[in-house]
Amino acid sequence: QLERPQIYLMYDKISKFTIGENENPYLLSGVGVYPLNDKLRFFLGGSQKGSLANPTNVVTNNVGIVGLAGWLAQDFSLGVNGKFLYNSNYGKKKGVDLDLGLFYRFSPKFSVGAAVENLLATDMIPDNGDTLGYAIREGKIGFAYHFDMERYSTILAWDIRVKNSTKPKNKSYTLSSLGIEEWILTGNSVSFGLRGGYTFGKQFEQDIKQPSFGLSLRYNGGSQTFQLDYSFQKYPYKAPQSSTGDHRVSLSIAFGGKNGSNHEYARKDTVKRFQIQTIPAPPVTASSNQVIPPEKKTEEKVVPPAVSTENKLIVPEKKAEETKQAKVTAPEKPMVVPEKKAEETKLTQATP
Repeated sequence: QLERPQIYLMYDKISKFTIGENENPYLLSGVGVYPLNDKLRFFLGGSQKGSLANPTNVVTNNVGIVGLAGWLAQDFSLGVNGKFLYNSNYGKKKGVDLDLGLFYRFSPKFSVGAAVENLLATDMIPDNGDTLGYAIREGKIGFAYHFDMERYSTILAWDIRVKNSTKPKNKSYTLSSLGIEEWILTGNSVSFGLRGGYTFGKQFEQDIKQPSFGLSLRYNGGSQTFQLDYSFQKYPYKAPQSSTGDHRVSLSIAFGGKNGSNHEYARKDTVKRFQIQTIPAPPVTASSNQVIPPEKKTEEKVVPPAVSTENKLIVPEKKAEETKQAKVTAPEKPMVVPEKKAEETKLTQATP
């Protein structure tokens, strides 16, 4: 769902509990994303896990990542990462591994994702036996539901993870996580995010109860978007110190503004256009319903007068014809009568 070029940087101050008081464990990671076209994304990144202490007994594990992700359909995407693994101090082991991921959006609000990390489960256990940098195979499936309002956005999430370690023994563990994320003032240039989560299950024969929380600050400058995140994740196992856990700080930067030709934005815009057309539809229908009855009433009002007018016009015409006929007949009789009288007068005068 990454629409434009982005850079992501993260620093994780790992809990040193069970590692050693003299150690200073850390995790650094970074990744860059570039849209190749409206459907395909290219990823390039890496991570390093080790200890800043000198000397240290912790293995420095390095991972280089090259990935591709793309939309196979409007709401279905597939991604794959190729990883190069390298231990830079103890043992200096090398190897490769793969990640696979699927994403499907059932609706604008409900989506599901599935992934398998470290599919090959490459053996990177160092010679000194330290397992901080060892990557075990992990399968995930997660569900998310979005509540979007004008200035607020809420996400509810639930995922199940199955971890499989191949060494020293082949064992599997199942963990479940629940989470919620709330964004405030999403319509502004500056918005805030709050997150909370809880992970539970069993791993390495121990019960896990791991709460977490996070804060985010996002600034949308138009052509660039900056987001700063902080999160705390409690140490998953029983520990004497309640504050023992991981502190993570990350920064992500997106460049270039929204790309109008991007497939994801095109899909969202299509949904928005559909919603915009749907919202005014009832008023248009209502107005047409309001216009239609007056037209019918107008026709009904016009038609009767037309009929009555014709009746009124017809009657006078008949009376006018009768009057004309009466007028024409009346003068003919006086004209005929004088003629007869004239003839009689002539005959009377001619007789003597």
